Amino acid sequence: MKKFWILLLVSSLCLNFTGCKKILRSVAKDGTEDVAKSGVKDFAKDGLKKEITKSDGEYFGRAASDRLIKRAARNEVEKGMEKEGIHSFAELGEKRAGQAIEKTATSDAKKEILLSSNKAYKESILKSSKMVKAGVVRTFAGRDAYAYMKKNLPDVARVVDNFTTSTTKKLANGYHLGRSQFELSILKDGSVEIKPMSEFSKDVTNCAIRIKGRTVYANSGGFVKSQGLNEFLNVPMPNKKYIVNGCAIYRTDKLGRVVEASADRLKMYRGPKISPQRDGKTQEQVISELEGIKGIDQGGHLFSNNSNGSNVVINEVPMEAEINMHGEWRNFEKLEEGYIKSGKYKSVLSYRQPLYKGNSKRPYAIKVRLVVNGKAVAQKTIYNPILKKKVA
Repeated sequence: MKKFWILLLVSSLCLNFTGCKKILRSVAKDGTEDVAKSGVKDFAKDGLKKEITKSDGEYFGRAASDRLIKRAARNEVEKGMEKEGIHSFAELGEKRAGQAIEKTATSDAKKEILLSSNKAYKESILKSSKMVKAGVVRTFAGRDAYAYMKKNLPDVARVVDNFTTSTTKKLANGYHLGRSQFELSILKDGSVEIKPMSEFSKDVTNCAIRIKGRTVYANSGGFVKSQGLNEFLNVPMPNKKYIVNGCAIYRTDKLGRVVEASADRLKMYRGPKISPQRDGKTQEQVISELEGIKGIDQGGHLFSNNSNGSNVVINEVPMEAEINMHGEWRNFEKLEEGYIKSGKYKSVLSYRQPLYKGNSKRPYAIKVRLVVNGKAVAQKTIYNPILKKKVA
């Protein structure tokens, strides 16, 4: 009797296995090949679009496209199984089901999907891929980004407050950027990147920084091709080292004053072109916030605008207009510009050391030094007296 039941069970399993093979062939043919070949375009536009909408923000990086496509492909295989009355992958056979899904998500199918008109899908994949390349660990946006700043980067939060809460001070490009309109990303190397959220970045794209410890990396903005200034550089934070445009270094003291500055002048000169026009709003800010004397002082560039120096506050100090335009300071700038623009030298380095009395934000003098091909060719202290003569 026992042998009879064993024989009956084996016979039943054999019959089931034969039926499964027939069903599998049907599913593979109808449920996957049709999707991978003729049905890919419709599938990409309709089925995948729904999948992307449902999974928005859930997947990141290079594997995102693979996971999303395979997930959608699985749904197509399940449709074929449903037609055949198969209710589970266990019933179909896990191994063969996996092969069916993989076949649907072939490179050809993926190519069709990626080239489809699904703009949101393509943008999400591109963005997440860039994030992985940059080593993004976590991202905050809007109010969450500002809350992170308040808790972990209070100096940055104060800067954001400074240039976002004033009703009279708009950004240099005329657009007002609110404190809840930033995106903050924590990177693997421990640095934090802060930039405008994508929907606000068209006109304020330069208003961004990356900060690691006490070092701040930033582009100045104010370029010929991208004129909006980086407002983070219009409100220097205390006790920081700023690396700007990859060629200039500024160090601030506890009051946020620039106390040292240095630059690779050839790299600066050959970099993205700065707009030759002085920025009027920045000039006003230098005078009003750095204790300049209205009608007498101007915003004097630490590294001249004529040699591609930036137009942000961190590169300017209140300076007596005559000295800045025609006097000793301008004469020294002309000396530097001659070396920079000649094309004869491999290295031109400039150094600045603004000197202050007490807590004053207006330097009474600036020490300067020029090093060409490793040799100091000029070194002096240029004074910045308060004259009674008004600017014409």
